[in-house]
Amino acid sequence: MELEDVKLSRKNLLPIKISLIYGFVGCLWILFSDELLNRLVKDIVLQNRIQLFKGWIYVIVTACMIYIIIKSDLSKIDTYKRQLYRQRKLVEDKSNYFSDYDTITGLPNRGLFSNYVSNALKDTKDDRKLAILVFDIDRFKAINETLGHVMGDEVIKLITKRISDMMEEKHIFGRIGGDEFGILLTQIEDEKYVEEFAKKIINSFKKSFILEGYELYITASIGVSIYPYDGDDLETLIKCADMAMYRVKDIGRNNYAFYTKELNRNSLENLKIATDLRYAIEREEFVVYYQPKVDINKDEVMGMEALIRWKHPQLGMISPVKFIPIAEETGLIIPIGEWVLKTACIQNKQWQEDGYEPIRVSVNLSACQFRQKNIVERIVNILDEIKLDPKYLELEITESTAVIDMDYTLKILNELKKLGIYIAMDDFGTGYSSLNYLKNMTLDELKIDKSFIQDCLLNKNNENIVNVIISLAHNLNLKVTAEGVETIEQLEFLKEKKCDKMQGYLFSPPVAREEFEIIIKNNKSVSS
Repeated sequence: MELEDVKLSRKNLLPIKISLIYGFVGCLWILFSDELLNRLVKDIVLQNRIQLFKGWIYVIVTACMIYIIIKSDLSKIDTYKRQLYRQRKLVEDKSNYFSDYDTITGLPNRGLFSNYVSNALKDTKDDRKLAILVFDIDRFKAINETLGHVMGDEVIKLITKRISDMMEEKHIFGRIGGDEFGILLTQIEDEKYVEEFAKKIINSFKKSFILEGYELYITASIGVSIYPYDGDDLETLIKCADMAMYRVKDIGRNNYAFYTKELNRNSLENLKIATDLRYAIEREEFVVYYQPKVDINKDEVMGMEALIRWKHPQLGMISPVKFIPIAEETGLIIPIGEWVLKTACIQNKQWQEDGYEPIRVSVNLSACQFRQKNIVERIVNILDEIKLDPKYLELEITESTAVIDMDYTLKILNELKKLGIYIAMDDFGTGYSSLNYLKNMTLDELKIDKSFIQDCLLNKNNENIVNVIISLAHNLNLKVTAEGVETIEQLEFLKEKKCDKMQGYLFSPPVAREEFEIIIKNNKSVSS
């Protein structure tokens, strides 16, 4: 029994003890006082008067004691009632809090945020506008899958703290989903303010998040809707902001976009794509195209990149830019990515058996694929089944995929390198890779993103970036491939900077299997 329970039981016994003692003392008093009275007073009338007086005293004392006991009990009951009321009030307050606020971040939840928006719509005058920003964390699912949901919640808290520091008193900031947040901007006079605020949020993510020894580089995608242009009710405005946000994800993430009517038409098309995507593999609607990788110095094909295309029966050829983000959102990227890997390896083995000079085929691994717990085993099984030498397979991972969990990345890359697989980092320069991590990665190649190549002759900063990447790679004993080479001038610039390889329309766009066979048969050169 607990100490408090013992104390409570003793308090409950106290009235009984007092009553017994009082009864016992009363009996003794009556007995001894009567005997003493008989000895001292012989007058019967006087004795009766004294007895009557004694009786009244006894009754009065008894009544007083009963009153004290009852009043004490009633006081205790009132105290218990007040305690119960306070406890119930506390429970009700907590219940009301949890019904309105997110338990992890303390921000208004979707319901309360919606109420704020509804009230703001009622209070907004004709000459005023308000904006709703909806943003979520890019590839947050990968963080949860890699680090666990507990760490994921801690990341959400860090993000909440950073964005909350940017809020003004008139702003409303809420968590409206797992990794989705909403911001209400009221009393705005023009869209320029909204645009600057969206940029401010995007820029706030440039600084890494430090959590339990992990350095995480995170980006966000933001969609914006404006009242009254995009809608005059809560549901429409949030739906429009959502569509704008998903448009950002479609074109590469880490940005913001305002809603337009065109997005509504696109969203219906995306819904059809998401539905049809589930059956595309079994209906054999996917095809693999191949883009040559050319040795800049030797001016000859020395590899190829496998790129997926979708021949939709109604919509025609659909670009990966359109359906890959949908595949990533739905999780279909894993079976699709594995199909590309297997198809490319089968084709490469077939070309070797047909007598073509063996070259390496490059395949992109999506973030979801890369984080499969058995990714190395799955790749090994494919190579064993096809009997393709691992040295003829190149795997590409993006910078943003690599930095989510560097310990995991280093472990997987080491395992793949031990198998003899060639490893390249794609889109280098667009992410946030740490040079300290880069020197520890078992890479073979860096691929310079085409955005730097396209303007390298017009933009001095891009020229310097390309030059630095090439020098950095060579100092780390890595090869360099430039993507998106389209002009002879760009090629000459890359030769001057001693870039190793190139891909781009100057040599060849991605082509179907039959066309690529012609290229490798003739070993076509850029100058031809």
